[in-house]
Amino acid sequence: MRSDDAYRWAWEHADRNPDGSVVEASLVDHVAQVADFDADAARRGLAQRIVARRKRPGSTAAAGAVVFPGMEHYAYEPDRLIADTDGNVVPNSQARLKHKTAQADRAAADAEKAVARLSREQREASHFAAWAGEQYAAGRDPRDVTWDTCVRETGLFKDIDPDQPEAIEDLDE
Repeated sequence: MRSDDAYRWAWEHADRNPDGSVVEASLVDHVAQVADFDADAARRGLAQRIVARRKRPGSTAAAGAVVFPGMEHYAYEPDRLIADTDGNVVPNSQARLKHKTAQADRAAADAEKAVARLSREQREASHFAAWAGEQYAAGRDPRDVTWDTCVRETGLFKDIDPDQPEAIEDLDE
């Protein structure tokens, strides 16, 4: 069964809590029961994760620390992999300027995405908290106080065609 179909089937059959939430471990177990499995693809995916993990700070043994004046010191990991922009990696100890520059550029892009997500998540939580508080104070059934109801009733939901991603971008303008 393809992954989307396996997920939908598992969602319908997974164990549920009294509040209607799904037990994540049960969901995973059910997907595992019915999802198609390609051992070669899984092995390649595992290999990619192993290599990718060696590129993350804290993934290899530290051999000391790097200390820039005015900054908190951090572990020097000479064996951690550093990638350039062309798909090539070297150990941190052998990194050239192109590797360190590419690493800094990726970190900047990741940080921008993280800050944008943080802003969105905080705004959602704040909006939902205010709306939920009003709903509870008005005596609304707590089972009806959901994010979907909030989005729809407060006018945040816009109906768009998911096959036209440019429509999503146009909403930001």
